[in-house]
Amino acid sequence: MNTNNIATLNLQDIPAIAKGMKYFDGELFFGDNITSIPSIASVFRVNFLVLLFCLDGEIKLRVDEKELTVVQHDALFVNSNSLISINSFSSDVSCKIVAINSRMALSLINKKLVDAFIRLQEHPIIKLTPNVTDIVSIAKACEEAGADALSLINTVLAMRIDLKTKKPL
Repeated sequence: MNTNNIATLNLQDIPAIAKGMKYFDGELFFGDNITSIPSIASVFRVNFLVLLFCLDGEIKLRVDEKELTVVQHDALFVNSNSLISINSFSSDVSCKIVAINSRMALSLINKKLVDAFIRLQEHPIIKLTPNVTDIVSIAKACEEAGADALSLINTVLAMRIDLKTKKPL
């Protein structure tokens, strides 16, 4: 993929360049037709998640290093920070586009997963990993879903406990 002419497409840029906008609130975009997005560069980077639903026709594109053909009834998911090049589309192409802020998507997914987990437990205790980009949104999702407790401590290295005396060895 030729990366000499890379433009970054931000979620906030879409309303200005997409003619088929149905909804936009700064975090979420719904629109029609990829043909309404002009060629901003031979290659562009998206800093949001994209869901493309092809209703009719065909779109040939490259996502990162993979050549793809999206045809009628296909759905394509493009991750944030991907390089995209739209090579061609048929004259009868019709599609729906959903673009969503990555943090918002992660927050929604976390809430759904936590909610499902909590429903399976009698007294749910959630242990949060520090290896995430936004631990606060995950903690809030746990609280909203009804977790009884959150464990906010990670592994304590080199500590052994005698199970009978309940004291460190």
